[in-house]
Amino acid sequence: LILNDNKLEAISLTGENIPLGIDDEDILFVSSNGLEFAYVTISQPTSVNVGRIGTFGSIKYDMNATATAEQDLVLEQWGTPVDMANASITQIEFDSSHIVTTINVSSVDRLVLLNRVSNQQWIVGDGKYSAVDPSLANGILAWSGYDHLNPSLPLDEYLDGEIYYLNLTTNYTHTLTSDELNQWGPIVLDNHLVFFEESDDGTIIKIHSWQPELKIYSNIILQIGTILGIVLVFIHLAQRQQEAKTERNIDEEE
Repeated sequence: LILNDNKLEAISLTGENIPLGIDDEDILFVSSNGLEFAYVTISQPTSVNVGRIGTFGSIKYDMNATATAEQDLVLEQWGTPVDMANASITQIEFDSSHIVTTINVSSVDRLVLLNRVSNQQWIVGDGKYSAVDPSLANGILAWSGYDHLNPSLPLDEYLDGEIYYLNLTTNYTHTLTSDELNQWGPIVLDNHLVFFEESDDGTIIKIHSWQPELKIYSNIILQIGTILGIVLVFIHLAQRQQEAKTERNIDEEE
């Protein structure tokens, strides 16, 4: 894929042009995943157009970064009101089932997640605080967030970015880091989550492994299974004792 003069072209490895059936001439940026590609235009800065190499045209998804009235009111009271009229998508991540975008609404950057099957969408996290650098893969969405940062009264402990990730299967959000170090740029891999951290020695790469969590879950399941097994044994013994008692009573009556 080549973006040239706001127009999108596709060229094969042998140098042949691949028709896309895309007429947009004001494409701002493009992102790709396998044979699929997604792009945003200057004229419709809050819409994502998804196409596929080998087919013609694209499907448009309108992303909505509107938060609750209460959250927008807090931002206004902080002196940083939202400007939805000039909202624009700055980042795109997507796979076969979800699209996530970073949308700048002037005062904050909001992550908007869309389910491509149901077409439902929602803001990830708290709409009052900025969330950027999304990475989406293997049912995990990771990002860098600035929760609890009040721009009108900034505290040092909240000025740095923290790493969060959402398990799309369980819909549970995890806080991976919570410190005074700046972390950003998470990348979701098959077995790890990689991100950058700013330290006294400069920028370093941190790696979080999913394996310990799997072991924890396995241990929990094993413990639950053991407890259930013990309970079943006691129930079985109680039933045997009751049956034996009943048989003795019958023998005595005879």
